[in-house]
Amino acid sequence: MIESPFVPPSITIASPVIRAKIFAKRAVVEGPAKIGGVRHFDVDSFGAFSFCRGGWFGAVKSIGRFCSLAPDVTIGPDEHKTSMLSTSTFLNSHSWDCEELEQFRARNKDILTSTLDAIRAPTSRNRMQVVIGNDVWIGQGAIIRKGVTIGDGAVIGANSVISRDVAPYEIVMGVPAQSLRYRFDMKTVERLTEAKWWEFSLESLDGVPWHDPDAASIQLLQRRQQNDFAPAVYPRITYPADTDG
Repeated sequence: MIESPFVPPSITIASPVIRAKIFAKRAVVEGPAKIGGVRHFDVDSFGAFSFCRGGWFGAVKSIGRFCSLAPDVTIGPDEHKTSMLSTSTFLNSHSWDCEELEQFRARNKDILTSTLDAIRAPTSRNRMQVVIGNDVWIGQGAIIRKGVTIGDGAVIGANSVISRDVAPYEIVMGVPAQSLRYRFDMKTVERLTEAKWWEFSLESLDGVPWHDPDAASIQLLQRRQQNDFAPAVYPRITYPADTDG
């Protein structure tokens, strides 16, 4: 009998298909977490207290802790190479059921091999992963292109298209997305970026004034600098005979 992965009760995965994908790639998922209604989930790691409610997630290296992903978010969709003669997928997709196309491919095997090598080159955006930091809020319908890094604390406006990196605590919106402002003044942003409060245990966050980010950033940075905190340790999916965590 094959032993199944153990999923802590605090981790909710709505779809059996998505659950199987997570198991197949041995993804790291910390709990508590909620993964609900997504159509595709190619994510290497998903942090504690993060949730998503639908969408399509492809080629994601990591989604940090305390992230809020609204419905219909698309991350890392495949892109058609515009520098080629054609942007059609008839050259590289096997989803076309066409005998004439198979004959064409056979006659042009060498040329198509070179073409596919160019499409799949390591420098191609389609080979790049998305990195999403901690405490990130992504609004409904946003699209994030492959290769983008979203910094800690950033906010992505609804229906925005993100084609560049977003700085920590930056608020961006639009098509293409433009910077609106930062959530806090830069001194506070610097302190929060250094403090990394999402690495603290919940007990180590006692007494933090969440309603006052400036005061909170000072307090959190002091705890970090004085090593006056316990690191967060959250339950996670564990896999049979998995010695790598």
